[in-house]
Amino acid sequence: MLIDARHARLHLEKGDHVSLKGACGTRLTTVSGIAWITVDRGPWDHLVGPGESFVVTSKRAVLVGPLFASVTLEVQGARDTASCSVRPRPTMAAKLLTLLGLEDRLAQDARS
Repeated sequence: MLIDARHARLHLEKGDHVSLKGACGTRLTTVSGIAWITVDRGPWDHLVGPGESFVVTSKRAVLVGPLFASVTLEVQGARDTASCSVRPRPTMAAKLLTLLGLEDRLAQDARS
């Protein structure tokens, strides 16, 4: 199903979820319950309680569902997509070099 709206109210029961594609810049505000939000291949999940908002800053798919019994969300369509990106995930080796303070070595190796 494709829904293209600037503003919608979404109610999800336990076991329900919705996948948002092309949602960069969209604001999700929890009205009741706690929303569990996951950005595809993102480093962590987000829990959004009543009155709190989450703005999608990625071009990747976003999975939304209730943490517990149900959640009701206000969904406001994209307004500002300037901060939207698809960031490549750093490799484990790159993370290790950064932790060891050797990220300059990684940049030199990449140029060679």
